[in-house]
Amino acid sequence: MGKPFSMDLRLGALAAVDEGMSCRTAAVRFGVPVATVIRWHDQRRSTGAYAAKPQGEDTRSRRIEAHRNTVLALYGSRRDITLDELRRELSACEDWFDGQLDLDPERLVFIDETWTATNMTRSHGRCFSGRASADGLPAWPSQDDHTGRRAAHDPHGRADGARWPD
Repeated sequence: MGKPFSMDLRLGALAAVDEGMSCRTAAVRFGVPVATVIRWHDQRRSTGAYAAKPQGEDTRSRRIEAHRNTVLALYGSRRDITLDELRRELSACEDWFDGQLDLDPERLVFIDETWTATNMTRSHGRCFSGRASADGLPAWPSQDDHTGRRAAHDPHGRADGARWPD
């Protein structure tokens, strides 16, 4: 990540804009991108400040902060604990699995959608001008399944005719 422009450069460019110079001209004069001067000017107009935003913020500590008390308790009880041991202890303490939904494997249905697409069925019939189309168009979604094939055997739209448990 690059360094932010200095405050002196920002101040000089914005002072030139305040004196009546356009943002584009000020950008050329100070050798910075035009969008940068425009952004500084908008930022100062909306917030009153034009300083650079902080860079390199910590993005991972919030994950470990949730386990702060557990980590400190483990470290307090065993000062020579390694990171690998700490990781194993934390995973043993975690009740993530207990909080998951209990799904009955007998009621799960897996549909193989390999090589299926929504554009497999025609959306319009074909016929000569002035005549009614003889093609059977899909009546989405009740009479076709998700692959675009006509489900003729079952009034509920299932191709194999088997009833799902309710």
